[in-house]
Amino acid sequence: MSLEKSAKYKETAKGSRYGVKENGTITVSDKIYNENRVSTAHRTLPLGKTVKVMNLDNGKSVIAVVNDRDPYIKNRIIDLSKEAY
Repeated sequence: MSLEKSAKYKETAKGSRYGVKENGTITVSDKIYNENRVSTAHRTLPLGKTVKVMNLDNGKSVIAVVNDRDPYIKNRIIDLSKEAY
């Protein structure tokens, strides 16, 4: 079993926020991206996977479902909607 399919999968790195231009576009999971709803994108985690993302600077966290593929910025592991960020 790969780490990504494990309930104990954990990764620590920088995340980023979806840009404004993506608002209203269709995600890989065939949903309309809405920056005002909690949403996230990851390069390899299964679509539909529920993840907990924590901001290590302030200790706040959010639960979100992976519904898209991204980020393509070097050293970033996850993109978050404005609402999730």
